[in-house]
Amino acid sequence: MVRRTKRQRRMVTSTVLLILFGCLGGAAWPYVKEQPVFRVSTIRLVGCPDAVRVSANGILKPLIGRDLFDVRAQAPAFVAKLQALPEVAEARLDAHPPNTVVAVIRPRPPVLYAQCGGEWVTVAADGRAMRRLAQPRGDLPQAFGLSVGTRVGEDVPAAQMSAVLAAVTACKSCLGAAPTAVSLLDGGALIVKAANGDVIKLGEAAQLEEKLNVYRTVRAQIDHPVGYIDVSTPSAPALGAAEPADG
Repeated sequence: MVRRTKRQRRMVTSTVLLILFGCLGGAAWPYVKEQPVFRVSTIRLVGCPDAVRVSANGILKPLIGRDLFDVRAQAPAFVAKLQALPEVAEARLDAHPPNTVVAVIRPRPPVLYAQCGGEWVTVAADGRAMRRLAQPRGDLPQAFGLSVGTRVGEDVPAAQMSAVLAAVTACKSCLGAAPTAVSLLDGGALIVKAANGDVIKLGEAAQLEEKLNVYRTVRAQIDHPVGYIDVSTPSAPALGAAEPADG
């Protein structure tokens, strides 16, 4: 009986102490969180594309000097601004005591260059036009015939983007490399310029791998220059004459 009484007393004492410390902690919290050590002084970007690093830092700069523990409440507004950048697919903000905010960014990488009037724009797989360029580089396919607006942030129509990406994917699968260029004609027909320089008329965006396999068979039997190889009808491939050399 004595042991039980002592145990009960210890439990009561522990409970009172917990309540007391909890009350003191709650009362002290406003004072603690206002201490300078908990003011945001560092912002780190994780996964941010170099092309938008300056813009992202500019968006997040107003967080410097703010209470770190208030970042969670303010995060949605900053995340929305980050995700408005064309190259950013998703973003989130994490608060790391005592004074660091980490912006974790999932980029939207470019997959091709699209001609837009006298300029070019980088385009992501979801069709988002992202960045204007005077001239494309040689690291991605060039796309012609896409309905790309003049404003960064606009989207290429899904059907057009799907057709062009299907051609790129089929070339990688069947020919071992992406095409250097893809043209989408008004009627929806596709023409690709293969990595080896051959022009291949694919027709509509259907049976693309079958068509490219026919191209490989035909190409293996040719030992002279051709203007193009038409495999839009796989059962009846055709060759176009090469343009005569000057002079």
